[in-house]
Amino acid sequence: MSKFDKKRLREENFVKNISRNAYEENLETFQGSKAEFYFLKFSHFVSRYRFSVFIGLVATVVIIIIIISIGEYFKYQENKAAIELEKIERGHALYPLMDLKAKIKDYEDLQQKYSLTKPLLRTSKIISDLYARNGEFTKAAELIEKAGKKIDEPKEIKAYYFYIAGNYRERSGDQKLALQNYSVAGALLSNAKKTPGFSAWSLYHSGRLRLATGDKAGAKKDLQKVLEIESDASGQSGAKSARELATFLLIKLNKG
Repeated sequence: MSKFDKKRLREENFVKNISRNAYEENLETFQGSKAEFYFLKFSHFVSRYRFSVFIGLVATVVIIIIIISIGEYFKYQENKAAIELEKIERGHALYPLMDLKAKIKDYEDLQQKYSLTKPLLRTSKIISDLYARNGEFTKAAELIEKAGKKIDEPKEIKAYYFYIAGNYRERSGDQKLALQNYSVAGALLSNAKKTPGFSAWSLYHSGRLRLATGDKAGAKKDLQKVLEIESDASGQSGAKSARELATFLLIKLNKG
């Protein structure tokens, strides 16, 4: 080994020893800043476990790439579904007298092709409306209830789906399930100041159906809650009408 190589080796060993000593020292005894101390410790760790660190970095990069790819794929699928939905709607608009069952089949075929949540919720609402227009209220209610259960946020949209389901259940003659749906909608709209009209009507319908099914105590509780809701500043929320009807039922209930 040449003198030059021996000298370089001694220098490398000297630097390694400094780093090792710094790593083994406590912060209190280290002659330097905190940043230098932790940098030396980190450098020693990477040097000692460089293969594991390399594998960890590669795995992290791969995971990030996979997550981004999946997100982009879902966005792509949602965009495709939205485009196809618009095509179906334009096609139906050209034939206003088109059979409702044929329209329903077009949307059901789209649902089979795209099972992502956003397209599913939108098509479920459309199909449910078409079932109702065709007089199939039980099917309409079942479909929109199923869609409503898939919604987490916002709660107002979830409540809206169950409110419509309650309407369809009532029109099918099932007061029990209609009451359940109206009650779910009312419970989801806990902040009545945000949605005064929606909250008032949900509580009014649940109170009305409780009264119709013999639950006078429950009916009174819901109807009194309606009276506590105030209209928004514009007065267009619908809460006023719901309060008037709730007042009428409460008078009827107290007389009975």
